[in-house]
Amino acid sequence: LILDYDLNLIKAKRIGSDKFTSWVIFPRGIIQDMNAISILPQVDSVNATLASDFYPDTTNPYLLSYDVDLSKEYLTLTFSETIITDTLSIQNLLFQSVEIPVRVYFESYHLTFDSVTYSRDNPIIKIELGTTDLNEIKRMTDLMIDKAHTYLSFPAENITDYVGNIVEVIPPNFPLQVSNFTSDFTHPKLSAFSLNLTSEILILYFSETMNFSSFSVDQITFLSKPISEELLYTIQYHNLLGYKNYLTEHSSVIMLVLSDSDINRLKQLYSLVTSASNSFISVSNLTAFDMFENSLIGISTLAPLSPRSFFPDTIHPYLREFDLDLDGSGKLVLTFSEPMRISSFNLSQLTLQHLPQSSYKYNFYHSLESQTNSSVISLFFDNRDLNNLKLNFRIALNSESTYITFTSSFICDMNNNAIIAVPNGNGRRVSVFTPDSTPPQLVSFSFDLSLGNFTLTFSEIMHTT
Repeated sequence: LILDYDLNLIKAKRIGSDKFTSWVIFPRGIIQDMNAISILPQVDSVNATLASDFYPDTTNPYLLSYDVDLSKEYLTLTFSETIITDTLSIQNLLFQSVEIPVRVYFESYHLTFDSVTYSRDNPIIKIELGTTDLNEIKRMTDLMIDKAHTYLSFPAENITDYVGNIVEVIPPNFPLQVSNFTSDFTHPKLSAFSLNLTSEILILYFSETMNFSSFSVDQITFLSKPISEELLYTIQYHNLLGYKNYLTEHSSVIMLVLSDSDINRLKQLYSLVTSASNSFISVSNLTAFDMFENSLIGISTLAPLSPRSFFPDTIHPYLREFDLDLDGSGKLVLTFSEPMRISSFNLSQLTLQHLPQSSYKYNFYHSLESQTNSSVISLFFDNRDLNNLKLNFRIALNSESTYITFTSSFICDMNNNAIIAVPNGNGRRVSVFTPDSTPPQLVSFSFDLSLGNFTLTFSEIMHTT
């Protein structure tokens, strides 16, 4: 009687597939007759003996069991006998989360060509689960999460043995439960990231599917360079506060639309995320967890990750609104769509006028702007500008007579994108107009008896009539 081990090796070598592949050879002395005379040897290619009678294998092989290891990322199939590996169509293997799929909700997944096997013809076939298949399986919340939710089926034409006997079918309504299930104990890592400041999207590439509900964006830090002790005070960095929207859920690729506050802060820091060379990222191990609650491997600020791709801000900023305050010392407050580079401020390109299109204009010459890069810039009036503006009897009398225009040379954003011009003819009306309500004060007076002059100096321009 041939042992199963030997029988499987014989089949793996394609011996005995028919009568003409069934020969026997043996050495001298393998057996003796009753007089202790050894049988003559049967020598390969000399006097090997062909089988007199041959009875082919007609037994259909079947799947005895299978094991799944999500940590080592492989599937092991154990059959009743040697099967021909080339006949295995991995994409016909169907996993499902329930034994009998009659529930309203259950999950299933066919493996793809991403999973491969390098096993030779053998009763035990080891399949390396591909990254795509693993990520799709892990993305599901009910499939292959433990032994109780792991069942396998495949069609009859899927696999054959060495003589063409078809492996017995395992139908989806009677699937085989996994014998040994090893959960995923591997900690995921952030492999790469891409940042697009035009679309304001941050893309995070992980080594496996992540549980989006575990995501803590405030554990992500942008840095202008790796932090070391001697550079600590020259580094610019920003911890994200949140996100406006997300474009993916459970996935190995997480796409986040950054919040306005984060985008504005990132742009406001002049040496941070203006190019790939100053766009590094670090994450803590609490940033996210995979679908099996394994925490992310942290990336230190000492060795942060550089971007896979970086796309700078190419969008031209625009004026959202402006307010004019003529009370007290007076100021003009400009609110832009994003932080602006204060060093690019060109006051001569700014004009106040009394209508969207007007020939009555006022240009500022002596006022000072705020000194901080920001999306809100305040222009504090010099007394000469304030008095000249009040002396004008058409402009800035009220909200209906207060409009602003400027050229594209007026100011740039942090990436040197010029402001979208507001030309004469499309003047922007003031949002909040605060009239002068402060009583003027007598600052000083002089009395010249020789000339008969009496001179009064007030805190602002006075109406002489």
